[in-house]
Amino acid sequence: MKLILSCVAVLICSGFAFGQAPALNPEQKVELYAIQHKLDGVQKQEQLVQTQFIQTQTEAKAKYDGLQAQEKKLQADLDAKVDEAMKSAKADPNTFEMDREEWTIKAKPTKAEAKPPMTVIPAQSK
Repeated sequence: MKLILSCVAVLICSGFAFGQAPALNPEQKVELYAIQHKLDGVQKQEQLVQTQFIQTQTEAKAKYDGLQAQEKKLQADLDAKVDEAMKSAKADPNTFEMDREEWTIKAKPTKAEAKPPMTVIPAQSK
């Protein structure tokens, strides 16, 4: 009989090994649910910020592409107007060029008058 009782006691005490999980007290469950709720809220905010970031990035890219297209068109328009002005002034493009700061036609510098390319002198380390 003692053997049977001790076997039953072992089986009851080792019930966890046979699939019976220990129970949490209600306070622990409330704490776990509260933390999980906060985590869910943070994850939802992360998704919202990521969506906003992607939308902002897409809008900025579209605006940038539009500005580049405008710049390209305006540069082409300006080049055409410069060519038109040079032709109307009967300026030989081999001899004259348009000064785009003062908007005047000037003689192209000869090779001797041309400015040498700017060279960068590296800083010496001490």
